[in-house]
Amino acid sequence: MYDFEFKPLTKAPFQAGQYAELTLPVTKADDRGNRRTFTIASAPSEKTVHFGIKVPNRPSRFKQTFTKLEPGSIIYANHIMGDFVLPVDTSRKLALIAGGIGITPFRSQLIQLMNTKDHRDIVLFYAASSTEELSYRDVLDRAKAELKLRVVPIVKDSGTGTLNTDTIKRELPDYAERQFYLSGPNRMVDTTLLTLRDLGIGRNDIHTDHFSGY
Repeated sequence: MYDFEFKPLTKAPFQAGQYAELTLPVTKADDRGNRRTFTIASAPSEKTVHFGIKVPNRPSRFKQTFTKLEPGSIIYANHIMGDFVLPVDTSRKLALIAGGIGITPFRSQLIQLMNTKDHRDIVLFYAASSTEELSYRDVLDRAKAELKLRVVPIVKDSGTGTLNTDTIKRELPDYAERQFYLSGPNRMVDTTLLTLRDLGIGRNDIHTDHFSGY
């Protein structure tokens, strides 16, 4: 898991939770070329721009190039878009569900809420294969203190269970009153979506953000 921090040459307008298309100087690129989309992990109120990226044991040419960037390297970002943003209505109760690297849009949103003093009723479920995959803990600790965020870790190697209907009912008795935001690998998001539908959560109260492997 890597966090890359860049200094923008110009201020890019975006909302917390959106993504951008990045262009890197990839040599011998694969058939997908030298562009990929990544969620912006920083908040609009921050001075620098963050991207959180998971790099597998056999990374693509694109991610190999990313991990070899030197301080001062320049990359290009455009096509900022996406509707994975928090509701305008600040009274809505929220449940955020992150799987692995899917924590990145929530980093952006939580920092923005803290920086703008926007207090909401939020519970975060954070699923990961191991404790080492739990990223941005500094942000989560700050959000616990400033936003009263409640974090429910679901870590396979620590025996904290799985994210299913029983877990949600136990940890979130008022689940029927909340809007859900799901972010993570395709399979995790699809499975969790079905779980929420089994609980009777309406499709309009479920927002999804998929992360494909590169």
